[in-house]
Amino acid sequence: MSGDLPETVTESKPNKVLHDACEDLWAEILKAHKAGSQKTSSPDEPIPDVTGKYLQAAVEIGDNIPEGLPVDSDFRQKYVIQQLKSTIREQENLLCLMDLMETTLINQLQQEEEDDMKMKSITKALTESSSKRAEAGGINENKYVQEIKHQIEMMKEERLWLSKSLVNFVSKYFPKVHQSTLFSTTKDKEPYSLMKIIMTLIDRNLNHPHDTYITVNSRFSLDYLELLKECRIIECHPKYELKVRLIPHILP
Repeated sequence: MSGDLPETVTESKPNKVLHDACEDLWAEILKAHKAGSQKTSSPDEPIPDVTGKYLQAAVEIGDNIPEGLPVDSDFRQKYVIQQLKSTIREQENLLCLMDLMETTLINQLQQEEEDDMKMKSITKALTESSSKRAEAGGINENKYVQEIKHQIEMMKEERLWLSKSLVNFVSKYFPKVHQSTLFSTTKDKEPYSLMKIIMTLIDRNLNHPHDTYITVNSRFSLDYLELLKECRIIECHPKYELKVRLIPHILP
């Protein structure tokens, strides 16, 4: 193996100083290669491609040395070596950064796997606990839903029974009247029954809580209105006597 430069580097007068610097660098590389080849079974093994690439980079750096620097060969050689070392440091820093990012991603993945295992464990424990309580007759959502539905049905039945009973009672003891009303000129419409008057007042109270008064017309019987007033169920408007409403339950 000779100590000449690779074919890619040719000697020329303008690059004489750079050529000498690269030749010295090449001699150092050959010396290191020979020292390493003595420890192997093939001492004539060619120089690795990486070494050739470093030499190629050294030549390119030498060609791109900024203008105005000293032409001294030692200075140029040091400059080339410094640039190569700087490139190596940048690559090492990039490698360290990639290792750090890889470690961070691995830690995040492990943490997510641990969280997933914990959630699965909690879900499994809750499912087993719910199943055991259901088997033991404890808390059961379906059971509560069925109970609520049953209570609602009972309330509907009771309300229907009360409504029918009240209607029957009022119809029996307070039938429709066909005597004088507040406006006796109207004869084409039947007067309201007592139950109808009460239901009209209740509907007004529920649907219009801010204006609970209703206007009395010819279909309201005077007798039933007086009865409701005497029983303190309804009251007249302070200014308009033809308007009545249910007395709030808070009044005595």
